[in-house]
Amino acid sequence: MEIELAVAAALDAGVLTADLAPPGRSVSTQAATDAVLEKITQHCQVPELRD
Repeated sequence: MEIELAVAAALDAGVLTADLAPPGRSVSTQAATDAVLEKITQHCQVPELRD
């Protein structure tokens, strides 16, 4: 997933920092970053390692 798509998906999910959110509904910058990373990892195919 491209970074821009992951950011858009997090924003669409309502994950907004104080500069974008209505009063009392913001998340921290770390929480917003975590949400973007989660969107990226949800769309990555990580192969299982086998012995």
